[in-house]
Amino acid sequence: MKSTNYFISLLFFLCFAIIIPSTFIACEKEDQLEEPRRELAIELESARLKVGQDIVLKPIFSNYSKQQEYVWEVSDPAVLEVSSVSASYDATITAVGEGTATATIRTKDGSQEASTTIQTDLIKETEVSIPATITAHTQSTVSIVPEFNLVDVPARSYSWTSNPEGIISFETDPNTYAVEIQGLVAGTTELTITSGDGEVVGSTTVTVVDDNSATDGVLKILAIGNSFSEDAIEYYLYGLANAADQEIVIGNLYIGGAELSQHVANANSNANSYSYRKVGLT
Repeated sequence: MKSTNYFISLLFFLCFAIIIPSTFIACEKEDQLEEPRRELAIELESARLKVGQDIVLKPIFSNYSKQQEYVWEVSDPAVLEVSSVSASYDATITAVGEGTATATIRTKDGSQEASTTIQTDLIKETEVSIPATITAHTQSTVSIVPEFNLVDVPARSYSWTSNPEGIISFETDPNTYAVEIQGLVAGTTELTITSGDGEVVGSTTVTVVDDNSATDGVLKILAIGNSFSEDAIEYYLYGLANAADQEIVIGNLYIGGAELSQHVANANSNANSYSYRKVGLT
């Protein structure tokens, strides 16, 4: 009887010793199982671009269905934009500004989505080149087109100033910062272009030649008008010039009672409709 009980106890112990390790092994294998693959992902989790560059993001579908519709969007349109999306939902993402944003593809019902984080960097110019000197005139304009290093289009904002003022006037192109200069009076001024943050500066010396002062010292004026120009130019202006000892020659093309619109029409049709009178040196 004792031998029988001993045999049963030994058998029970052996079974227990086999079952317990097997249970632990099964648990350990279960812990080592990989996470199930997501239904939607993107090949790149992160990327870095320079402003103006683009990248193609390719989605990965684990269970693609033609019946399911997908859309792309960006978290910050000032940093990224979706330039195009192919039939296979590959998206071209373009960096349009500096910063960090995400590009996300998701199902229209919102049940699946995946994102790529993209950091963008803006390349900024560090120098500007303009002529060291320039000559401007009182009867014509001259232009300066600044050249910036590192970029085709300047990334910084700029403004032009002249010192002393009153010698020239100028107009600035807001995109290229080219400046068109008109001389006002004879003299010299320093024309300077400066970035809004003060990091980039360039200057040129502008010398203005007074085209009204010919080598003979005679001021020449051509007027186009009506009887008012006859009074104002031929009599009053001529009299003022004489009082100031300024030699002057006035040519006056006029039509009595003509309005500005008539002068425009005459100019467009090259009409021979004017009377001409010259006042001054003969």
